[in-house]
Amino acid sequence: MVRKFNLDLEKLKKLETWRDFDEEFTIKIHPKYACAAQYYHEASCLSTVKNVNVPTLVLHSQDDPIVPVDCVPVDECQANPNIITALTNRGGHVCYFMGADGAKRWYTYACTEFLDSVLNQLA
Repeated sequence: MVRKFNLDLEKLKKLETWRDFDEEFTIKIHPKYACAAQYYHEASCLSTVKNVNVPTLVLHSQDDPIVPVDCVPVDECQANPNIITALTNRGGHVCYFMGADGAKRWYTYACTEFLDSVLNQLA
């Protein structure tokens, strides 16, 4: 993989941001993208979120270290009546731990409640 994609392992070890990682790794293994900006644009839901026509829950943490909250099209989600947008202060990247020992995650309860509500409305 290192040779095939011309990866610089020493440089990869020193990267400090996800954008740097995407420029040095993701773009090299996915050559259809010219740069990280193109990769982000094509991976974005921004152009399609207005077309969501089924009940959808968007749950995102403002302290997510992988996908910053400014990547979430909050205004567009809130403008769509089919989307409930929930932003939390804490939760990291899909962690949402609960309890003193952090053995459980609360997002499963929120998602289950949302799905139950949607299904009950359809019944």
